[in-house]
Amino acid sequence: MCLVLLLSVPCTAGAAGANPLELTGTQPVSGTTEFTVTIQLKDAFVLSAFDFVVEYDTAVLEVENQQGTGYDYTSELKKAYEYGMLACNDREEYSHVSFAGALAGAPEYQGAVAQIHFKVKPDSSAVATTVSLRVNTIGTETDGRVETVELENKTLAYTVQLKEASGLAGDVNNDGKITLADAQLALKYSLNLIMLAQLQIQQADMNNDGKVSLADAQTILKKALNLI
Repeated sequence: MCLVLLLSVPCTAGAAGANPLELTGTQPVSGTTEFTVTIQLKDAFVLSAFDFVVEYDTAVLEVENQQGTGYDYTSELKKAYEYGMLACNDREEYSHVSFAGALAGAPEYQGAVAQIHFKVKPDSSAVATTVSLRVNTIGTETDGRVETVELENKTLAYTVQLKEASGLAGDVNNDGKITLADAQLALKYSLNLIMLAQLQIQQADMNNDGKVSLADAQTILKKALNLI
């Protein structure tokens, strides 16, 4: 079940512009299985209304905790933010943490807005995983009115490398061998159906042309079937 918070916020359309938010994180060092992803404002911005979702793969990750940050200079503001933070888990394959709220009279702010601490599941064999941020709504206050900011890019992604590369060309899932699963990953990536970590892209690029195409997927398939 997903809990939904509805907020009545006066909004008017604004000009399309760059997303003021960015998604950063701490890459796990060798031997660790935990990392933190941070949603932050890149530059000074008056964040008066927000509705964004952080999505992750539940087969690989689980959420240890999540919290709003940065709005601690007045207790009222911090309380308003924390009351607007919701956790939703209503999909089998992917789960998401939703943040939504409205902050009347919010000050200009730059820095971390929220953090989510992830733990890698012990039974996961993933080489890498991607955490994404989808911005549904973001609003700023001008002359006492909250205006919706139209964004050019509403989705941000952060890829975490969990294992070292095997170095075997065609081993996209980094399990030390080349199988049909590797060909499927390369094919899906070439069709923009999934995202891969940089090391996976490098190992899927069979013809070394700097990209992963159908030709690379075919080559991996042939190697998996011992045809070449």
